[in-house]
Amino acid sequence: MINKDEDLGAYLNWKIGNKTLTTLSDGYNPIDYDTVHSIPKEVGIYLQREAHRTDNPIFTHNMFLIRGDDHPPILIDAGMGGSAGPTLGWLTSSLAKAGVKKEEIGLILMTHLHPDHCGGLVDENGEAVFPNATLVVHEDEIDFWLTLEGEQRSPESLKPFFEMVRASVKPYLERLVKITSGEVAPGITAVPLVGHTPGHTGYVVESEGVEVFIWADIVHLPAIQPAWPSAGVIHDVDPDLAAATRKKVFVEVADRKQLVAGNHLEFPGLAYLERKGEAFKLVPQLWISKL
Repeated sequence: MINKDEDLGAYLNWKIGNKTLTTLSDGYNPIDYDTVHSIPKEVGIYLQREAHRTDNPIFTHNMFLIRGDDHPPILIDAGMGGSAGPTLGWLTSSLAKAGVKKEEIGLILMTHLHPDHCGGLVDENGEAVFPNATLVVHEDEIDFWLTLEGEQRSPESLKPFFEMVRASVKPYLERLVKITSGEVAPGITAVPLVGHTPGHTGYVVESEGVEVFIWADIVHLPAIQPAWPSAGVIHDVDPDLAAATRKKVFVEVADRKQLVAGNHLEFPGLAYLERKGEAFKLVPQLWISKL
């Protein structure tokens, strides 16, 4: 269980037109290079040091909240929940600090069903944390995580997660909506980003001509992957496709100068991407208090 004496909850509000996008911290966890593939360890360490970071990367975990006059509060992903030690599972604390009650959440848009995104859907008793929320998930995620066929074709590294994923989704099965792409709420459009998982999905939030692309798990390693886009993580279901999708997204986002938000970009998680020859560089978005 989480030690509540050391509260790691945090939030930050951003104005997107007439909507408010709130970054909600779910915490962090250190990793080692057994978790990383398709990059030599010494190159990873070099890139980490060049970014003034520890030799071994640290995964930061951001979830996002969208508020607007034309819909109830919408949550994008639900965090890890209370099963992964004291530095993860802080979404509900962050949500409370942002002034939003769990009962107010009307819609939860899932980017995918890895445990660090869906574990927080339920409490320690397996009950729904968000009792009034409809769950929105790409249909290929459901077909992968909730079927025996999906489990059988999954990488070995993912097989221990299937029971947890099914338990997390179970209380929401009667209020679950399957999607593929397109508008899922006013001003919010789902964008398939397949590879990391079969139904990995991003969301574009647009209001009054201002937009942000929540690109989910396109990047796990902010100091490494922009400079070395082929690098991935062990939980990629299709590593080659994940890398191809990442490279495609990098080019499109850099060319459009599009503001992005990432579940594993360093908190508060909004940035632009610049081209640096064949590589790229993340430039954090400037935050100015207006709210």
